[in-house]
Amino acid sequence: MAGCSAYGVNMRGKLSPVNPLDREKLARYLCPMKTASDIVEKIGRPRIRGAFGVGDRVIQQYVACGKLPASWFDACEKMTRRKLPRDVFNFKGEPK
Repeated sequence: MAGCSAYGVNMRGKLSPVNPLDREKLARYLCPMKTASDIVEKIGRPRIRGAFGVGDRVIQQYVACGKLPASWFDACEKMTRRKLPRDVFNFKGEPK
């Protein structure tokens, strides 16, 4: 993934090369979630279905359009334990 380091922290707190087999796993862990697809993948469809009472088709439609409902924002941040970009969610902007 672009912008992500292929290094991890060893037991002494220093950066060391990561096993190439674990590189993608580390990249997914360290890189920020920038798209609706990234967020859905991190949380998992079963957790989203249970938390919001929606089906796979609805989730797929949100992923396809690239925006998640604004009402999901707080719960998604709690489930991912990360700050998420607000522009991925369908918040209403300032009136023009």
